[in-house]
Amino acid sequence: MFAIDASGLKYSDEKEWTQSQYRRARRRKFIKIHARINVNTRHIIFNKYTKSTVSNISGLSEAINTVDVKFDTLFADGAYDSTASY
Repeated sequence: MFAIDASGLKYSDEKEWTQSQYRRARRRKFIKIHARINVNTRHIIFNKYTKSTVSNISGLSEAINTVDVKFDTLFADGAYDSTASY
């Protein structure tokens, strides 16, 4: 059994201080970390980071094809739900 999920992390750049100082609203920047985990051993088998504008489903096929082990069950949240995942 394997599980896959993505989590977002906010990162700051040189403009972050200026935005907070002068209260200008700008879109904050995030990166997504996609991780595939073996549920039985709790080992991370695959990880990759992408920009926040990239959909989760785009990295699913790469995460599945990186491991040569056959598996019956893949747990994922709703962000990975599409016809490509079936």
